[in-house]
Amino acid sequence: MTEEDLSVVLGTLVLEGPKAAQGSATSVISTAKYLKWRPGVSRSIIQVACRACDEGDAVLHALQENDATFHLITKFKVTMAGPTPKKSVAMANKLLGFDKKFVYTPRDIKKFTGSEKLRSAFQEPSESCMMAAQESGGSVFNINKWIPKKSALAKKFLRVLSQVVTVKSVPPECQECRCIGEDSEMALTCRKCSVGFSAEEVQKFPEIPQPMMVQVAENISKASNEHLTVIITSYSN
Repeated sequence: MTEEDLSVVLGTLVLEGPKAAQGSATSVISTAKYLKWRPGVSRSIIQVACRACDEGDAVLHALQENDATFHLITKFKVTMAGPTPKKSVAMANKLLGFDKKFVYTPRDIKKFTGSEKLRSAFQEPSESCMMAAQESGGSVFNINKWIPKKSALAKKFLRVLSQVVTVKSVPPECQECRCIGEDSEMALTCRKCSVGFSAEEVQKFPEIPQPMMVQVAENISKASNEHLTVIITSYSN
């Protein structure tokens, strides 16, 4: 999925109407663990929530185990440590989103670089699921910039968000795959080689035969740069 494709998909979401107060960690964890991900493609989960969840450790464990990147779109207070109060407010107004290294602003539409300078001045929120998103290699974006009075800003928001998600959607370098489940419902499950499977899982579900894995690897190498799996989850009552 290209940056333009993703921007169009995100733009079709209906954000009006009642919402649950807090994003569901369970939905993110279930998506990371149980979605039938294709082997070899980048795995991106985008969650839209009024407030970030609190179960960051559990979310991060599921993301890392299943090699998924998490992008969170939610409300948060933007505070910048500028040289003056007026400058701090001006710096805060520019922020669309952030990750571990950069802050992203509308300027990234023309030249996508992110700002390390603004990131160093940004006083990061403490919610654990925001931490989980960053540690997974993902990002956090301010939903208030998506629903502004001026639609032009919303378009800029989607363009920059789509750029960040696309750039961070990198096919895995190494995965270990096994067929897991009951005989009638076996599913190919792949995890990062550094995580792998537990001893109990290895004993119960043998590794896929090497010839099959070679064929899978060949197919992945031909298709991995052409596919992006994105799950968009929003929460309403």
